[in-house]
Amino acid sequence: MAKRSIKSKDYKIGFSNFQKKSGVNFWRFFFPGINEQNKDECFFCLEFEALNPNLSENKVLFSLLQKKIKPEDLQSALLGNTSFLNEQDYPKSSYCSVKLIRLGKKSKQLSQFIPINEVDFDLKNMELKIGNKLFTENTLSGFISITDEDEIKNKEILCQQGYATWNLEYKIKESELKGYHNDSYRWFPIGIKTDFVGKINFDGEDYLVDTRTSLGYIDRFFGNSYPQELIHVYCSNLVSMISGKKLEDSAFCIQGVFENRVSIKGNLENLDISFFANKSKRLYSCVYDCMEVPGIENQSDKMLHWSFSLNDKQNIVDIDIFCKLSELYNRIIEKPEGNRNIINIVEGGTGFGEIKLYRKNKKAIEQIEHAKLTKVICEFGKSDIYIS
Repeated sequence: MAKRSIKSKDYKIGFSNFQKKSGVNFWRFFFPGINEQNKDECFFCLEFEALNPNLSENKVLFSLLQKKIKPEDLQSALLGNTSFLNEQDYPKSSYCSVKLIRLGKKSKQLSQFIPINEVDFDLKNMELKIGNKLFTENTLSGFISITDEDEIKNKEILCQQGYATWNLEYKIKESELKGYHNDSYRWFPIGIKTDFVGKINFDGEDYLVDTRTSLGYIDRFFGNSYPQELIHVYCSNLVSMISGKKLEDSAFCIQGVFENRVSIKGNLENLDISFFANKSKRLYSCVYDCMEVPGIENQSDKMLHWSFSLNDKQNIVDIDIFCKLSELYNRIIEKPEGNRNIINIVEGGTGFGEIKLYRKNKKAIEQIEHAKLTKVICEFGKSDIYIS
């Protein structure tokens, strides 16, 4: 009985993926922090990633640092000769990493990379331990210190100088263990509503983590690759524009792009919202986009606009989210297939906008909710080839 329980848990969390020679396993924890000195609020993202971990068990391998593309290589590529982009020249990266990202106006990423043999897996209790860093089912703790030398060595994967400590407890209030899956990868929001509490020190600034102002969020992604285009949105700060009340029991997350659609899971005051892209295309339609808002000349006011419209036989969901470009952090995520394939991504935690929910009643359409959104986590990325 115990073995079956562990096996089921293993499947949900994705531990078995660590035994594969290629692929990625990505854990993300989003939580708010309030600066104890100036009371500014921002979101943090703590990530654990295993990228092709068993290809280089004892040593971190960065394929992006193996060889730089020369101008003559690019000229040759334009003529149809892409032999310089082969597996022999650019072996796949292999490492595990812990990254802490501060999102918002003072965005910054701290990254530490380790080989898989330095990661302790406790399958029975579903825990990870990497040196002084601990990931359990209810706690997160650790320390990262990146020196100037580390930053220079790993600058091509956005390893910045700095230090941070964190000591957090969390409790999942609402989860979704189905999510989206196909033959290549799987995503699911394991903690759509998650309470975090504790403290974090980032570059000498103390932050109080208390989700009374903003709920936290946890998701998982594992598989052989990533989608060609990445869109991710999360919000738990909703105020009804109909009643004027804060929607305390509301939150939703969006992830894609899967099969030219996005998946959405959440609820508005106990009204379920579920659209999963692996369902039949006859069950729901989806229109989405992410683009720069036109007509804004002032550089500091330029914004990106995420838009979504999903509908099935019963529901229509329309979502619009905006975030200033100056408050979006730009970074890269390596793809497991190698050949310098990356996702070039921008992300932020200060998005704002609105959500509208309608219910179809025969030929009539009834508006159920119209809510204002703030403190939205929003990401957009496209697959690319890393050139440096």
